[in-house]
Amino acid sequence: MSRVVAALLGLLVVSAAVAEHAEEWLLRMDQAAQTLTYEGDFVFLRGGQMRHMQALHLVNDSGTHVRIKAVDGPPIEIVAHGSQVSVAHGGQFQALPGSRDVLFSAVLPRRLWALRELYSVTLGGTERVADRPTQVVEVRPIDDFRFGFRLWAERDQGLLLKAVMINQQGEAVEQYSFSRVDFNPDVNGQFAAGIDEVISTSGAESERSSQEVEWKVTELPKGFVLRSVNRNAGEQRKPVDHLLFSDGLATISVFVEPLQDDSSSVSRTTNVGGVGAVTGMVANRQVTVMGEVPAETLNLILNSVKPVTPAVEKLGD
Repeated sequence: MSRVVAALLGLLVVSAAVAEHAEEWLLRMDQAAQTLTYEGDFVFLRGGQMRHMQALHLVNDSGTHVRIKAVDGPPIEIVAHGSQVSVAHGGQFQALPGSRDVLFSAVLPRRLWALRELYSVTLGGTERVADRPTQVVEVRPIDDFRFGFRLWAERDQGLLLKAVMINQQGEAVEQYSFSRVDFNPDVNGQFAAGIDEVISTSGAESERSSQEVEWKVTELPKGFVLRSVNRNAGEQRKPVDHLLFSDGLATISVFVEPLQDDSSSVSRTTNVGGVGAVTGMVANRQVTVMGEVPAETLNLILNSVKPVTPAVEKLGD
């Protein structure tokens, strides 16, 4: 959590009785994600596919831990501690490159001071989710470079229990909703066990300083800033540079890697629910831009990826 958000939370600890403004509800949601321990079940819908998931969010002296496990369909499990995220398909955990958000925290604001310039935030009505009263918060973008959100925050604790991502046509492209939540879970149970061990053994990508960045994006939509730069081993153990951008709600990843043997795979576009990806060739590298933003935003960024120095481009010759 940034120092600005921490300072805001220190000055404004909002109770349910006084949270009458939309910005205050965003603060409550952020505070709940940082301080609450809970366990529950939720449904996740993306691209017409529905998954039932079990989640544990544990806050203790060593930090914030998250465990998410699918209870139907192909087996998948996600474990996170702080900024480290590992995912398992079929039991073997591996570091998830570039991840800083996990499912139900992905829409929480990280840069609250810029939010009003990018989104219109208003209060909706009150509805029940997971048999609990919630406050609806409407988050609408001021331009076409990002999606909007509708958020349902539990009125007593402030926890985000439901979120819907909405495209420019007003259609829901991705959503999740808790059906059960328990604020007093068994933190010593089987589902909670082994979180630290998973993170420590799965490996992680290496953080790179701004002085080591070999790639830049020359044109970004308003509000998007570079949050991190990392390098990890991709397919065939070749290095993949990863640049992560965010406007406080939406995140965009830029992956730069050596060209694959099959050059026909360089140019392509994919979309699953709210997650889109475009791939092209830049300076003899394969560049993929991925994020929960409209396709126009992804293409704008792909066409703006440049090597920092001409030497980078020559390396691919």
